[in-house]
Amino acid sequence: MRLVTFQNSDSARVGALVNGDVEVVDLSAVDPQIPPDMLGLLAGVTLTGTASLVVNALTRERPTA
Repeated sequence: MRLVTFQNSDSARVGALVNGDVEVVDLSAVDPQIPPDMLGLLAGVTLTGTASLVVNALTRERPTA
């Protein structure tokens, strides 16, 4: 999983790149226990629970038609 910082409205947010690194999932929007900024995340919060499930689901290979 690649973590990124992105601009959302007027604040910087932390997200995970998914789907071949073309989409960003806002991790704190998925799980409010995750800090909305990279420094807060790096201070010791682990990606568990809802955010991890969502990121894992979005990064799985999708079936081809």
